[in-house]
Amino acid sequence: MRALLAAVAVGLVLTGCGSESPTGTQVATGITGHVLLGPTCPVEQAGSPCPEQAAPAGIRVTVSQFRAEGAMPIVATTETDAEGAFQVPLRPGKYVVQADAGMFCKPVDVLVPDGPPPHVEVTCDTGIR
Repeated sequence: MRALLAAVAVGLVLTGCGSESPTGTQVATGITGHVLLGPTCPVEQAGSPCPEQAAPAGIRVTVSQFRAEGAMPIVATTETDAEGAFQVPLRPGKYVVQADAGMFCKPVDVLVPDGPPPHVEVTCDTGIR
């Protein structure tokens, strides 16, 4: 029963975040992305690469509407999957994507077109040096 209620709640949240045109028809756009963590090695050395790694499941991703002045209202939140991936349905427009992982995650500006969703990568500093 709990699983059914959770599934219904998630469906309602995603429906509320859905992209709708002024005529009420669904718009198939938004963003897809990954959250990456780095550095992941205690000491980086020449000839010994230390690539960024995908964030674990459950990292919170926040999407805010871009505003040149004033506060940027949050329009959607989601979490990463086991591969650090996420996707959010959005109306076309300009947004800022942020994640809560590591010591600092660099906000990413993204322009969502009326068409296929763009892919963004949010990089987060782990603090390992």
